[in-house]
Amino acid sequence: MKKIYNFILSTGLLFVLSSSVFAEEIPSYIQHNITVQKRVSDIGLKLLNANKIQKRISFVYTNDSNQPKIDRSISKKEIVVYDKKLAFAADDNELAAMLALNMAKVINGYNGFFISSQSKLAPKKYEILFDKRAVDYAVHAGFNPVAIITYMNKAYPQKLGIFAYKKNKISKRLANIYEYIYVNYPYYLKDNPYLYSESYQNFLLFSIDNRTMLQKKIKSGSKKPLNYE
Repeated sequence: MKKIYNFILSTGLLFVLSSSVFAEEIPSYIQHNITVQKRVSDIGLKLLNANKIQKRISFVYTNDSNQPKIDRSISKKEIVVYDKKLAFAADDNELAAMLALNMAKVINGYNGFFISSQSKLAPKKYEILFDKRAVDYAVHAGFNPVAIITYMNKAYPQKLGIFAYKKNKISKRLANIYEYIYVNYPYYLKDNPYLYSESYQNFLLFSIDNRTMLQKKIKSGSKKPLNYE
């Protein structure tokens, strides 16, 4: 009887000890995921609530750095945040930018197959439309839309040639975003906390010609869309 008691006691102690070691090793990893997931969910839900979007979208963080080639966000109605892209979001405004840029196309997917498929048939047109909606989403939720420029400039590659025939060049998308902010939310450009960030300074450097075109358009009073480079 004593041997059985000692066996149970020693087994129990081993279980307690192993559990305590397990508890000490795991929480830092789990806590990191919980913290990042909460940040992603809170900002994503804030964008939905502030814009009164009556559609359900889930915001999922994964520590997998490799984003799959096939985008399932529209069919699954979820936005997956990958470490590789998250690394470019230096603050909450840039994370909101990241989520807002994906929200428009996911929301558009709720409109049925025929309407949502139009974005695939005319991707260049809808890219610009979705970018402008992302600006509105960010502003209405209290985020700085200039962060969309700084985030995209860091995270999105400039594809050229045959790799870009179906999509707009990022420089063109950024120029359209800048114009949309300039016309609709100019106070964000006048009081711009990102003015001296390296990403924004780089944008100002390569967008000189596009911004010159915009200034000429404004002075002339023209409403004709500009063919940005």
